[in-house]
Amino acid sequence: MHVTCSPGPTGANSTPPTLRADARRNLRQILRAAVEVFNEQGVEAPLEDVARAAGVGIATLYRRFPDRQALLIGMVRRSLEKSLAELRTATEQEALMWDALVRVMGFSAELRVSMPTVASWPDHLRTGMRNDPGVQELRRQFRAELDGIVRAAQAEGTLRDDVGTGDVLR
Repeated sequence: MHVTCSPGPTGANSTPPTLRADARRNLRQILRAAVEVFNEQGVEAPLEDVARAAGVGIATLYRRFPDRQALLIGMVRRSLEKSLAELRTATEQEALMWDALVRVMGFSAELRVSMPTVASWPDHLRTGMRNDPGVQELRRQFRAELDGIVRAAQAEGTLRDDVGTGDVLR
């Protein structure tokens, strides 16, 4: 089952509205700029700086993300969606599940470098992100599909039996 999550403040099971091409572009630019600005200045950076870096007005940012929490959740959802898509692509394209696992781990390492570290966020922002239904669902899907890759790699004899999904996630 694939659930599409809007990176905005809507719930995990809501169907995102179809966006015009310019709105989709603005959304991508805002999320990219947020990652850059928050990596440089921290997650408490002014949202005006994010809008400026995205090349949009502050009203455009607030139309999509009514507050900082919604923007951070959007960033995390986008990261999880990209990771899940890469995981699925790897399992479809690689003959050995070990190769799919190595590919996914490489992509995950890139995401870790590019995303602000959630552990450094203030408690209220971390709690809001962890409690978001969309984030929870995407994490559940990612873990379940990664578990399938781990088991398949073990079954094909390319991954030791004592290595679990939790070990791979760490």
